[in-house]
Amino acid sequence: MPELPEVETIKRQLTQKVEGLVIKNILINKPKLFYGNPSDIIGKQITKITRRAKIIVIDLSNKRHLLIHLKMTGQLIFVDERGSFGGGHPIPPFNLAVPNKYSHIIIEFTNGSKLYFNDIRQFGWIKIVNSKELNTESEKFGPEPLGKDFTIEIFKDNLLRHKNKPIKPVLMDQSVVAGLGNIYAAEACFHARIRPDRKISTLSDKDFQNLFDAICEILPLAIKYQGVSADDYVTLEGKTGDYYKKLLVYDREGEPCPAKCGGKIAKFKLAGRGTYWCPKCQH
Repeated sequence: MPELPEVETIKRQLTQKVEGLVIKNILINKPKLFYGNPSDIIGKQITKITRRAKIIVIDLSNKRHLLIHLKMTGQLIFVDERGSFGGGHPIPPFNLAVPNKYSHIIIEFTNGSKLYFNDIRQFGWIKIVNSKELNTESEKFGPEPLGKDFTIEIFKDNLLRHKNKPIKPVLMDQSVVAGLGNIYAAEACFHARIRPDRKISTLSDKDFQNLFDAICEILPLAIKYQGVSADDYVTLEGKTGDYYKKLLVYDREGEPCPAKCGGKIAKFKLAGRGTYWCPKCQH
């Protein structure tokens, strides 16, 4: 599933490519993935693009908003009228150019460019909402780790509301920290040298600070390298992200610990998710 760095990467690329464009038409091949009346946004201009947690928010000139959630296998691919983006490259893992059988929603713009919403497992969605509905959706999430409201005090308080639970699943709770998922929660625990299944009630002030610092360090770096293409994620251009090469524990089972402690990266199930860690240096 694309997490904050991947969705932020797409958001920034969308801002460069579609902000200011006018929607000409929407082709909906899978109606169950689209919520709202398409006629409400046809002919409207895209005025701004933001992100809330793992959701892309596209503001329109009539005070409507398009919410896009990629979920497990969703992709957004932009193709201009010259075919210079996305359409000229195979899209992993399907090895198909767009459009293809997984291109369930296609947004056409008046300048001839198109935005393809692909999703092999069909868990993702696009919704049309008004400003009140947007606020309601936004309030479900905790602080943005890239924002000014993400402080060590708020972070610690949010974690301690779940003090009898293991740390990694709580880091993935979107009401605690917006946008973190399985990959970056595992990486943060490793950076902080905290075992992923350790109960929050056992953490010291130094542990909380180390976790906070790890999140603040990892996410901007992951965005710089355009995220992790562990499964289906690609950038708006249909390219893979480069941060996979920088991962220290995720998907590194059996490899020597990068901290050079003499241990090896192990994997176990925690709250139903594969979890990577070093049993020797994470305590």
